[in-house]
Amino acid sequence: FGLGFSEIMSLPMTTEEDHYTKFRLEVPEHYPRVANPKLKALTVIRTHLMSGVMQALNENRRRPMPVRLFELDNVVALDESGVNGVREERRLCLAEVGVEVGYANARAVLDSLLRELGEEATYEPFDGPTFVPGRAATFETESFSGVLGELHPEVVTGFGLDHPVAIVELTLSTVDIGAYAH
Repeated sequence: FGLGFSEIMSLPMTTEEDHYTKFRLEVPEHYPRVANPKLKALTVIRTHLMSGVMQALNENRRRPMPVRLFELDNVVALDESGVNGVREERRLCLAEVGVEVGYANARAVLDSLLRELGEEATYEPFDGPTFVPGRAATFETESFSGVLGELHPEVVTGFGLDHPVAIVELTLSTVDIGAYAH
């Protein structure tokens, strides 16, 4: 990856705490889950890549700063029109942790990536509990959409990190899992 990011591969299953609570999100009543998992704690099928990337940043917290990681993989979203009530989405998540990291880092990385792909984005301010107020945005291009920003300090410390984290997650495509069901 030409921007100095290292690739990670995280598990597609996680916990309610890592996927929702640590991101300051309420655990929804309905979400993709495994009824009889091999590991009792891993019942959540991920709906975003951020939890796996944050766990990887925690595991690499002793490396020289800044640490830049990315993951390209599928997530699952509830969708009544999909086979078995879900759809799969191909996502890209990029994260950077460091002493002087913030929203501008996430925006610069996203702008560089989009420039290489020949895309231009429109941005809208986003105020969600996962991010520092005033330091997050949603974006759309002709082909992609997503969110970027500086993670709230409670999210950062919840994953055992001591420095700010800038993160971008974009949806690249929706995968028709119905094609595999037959």
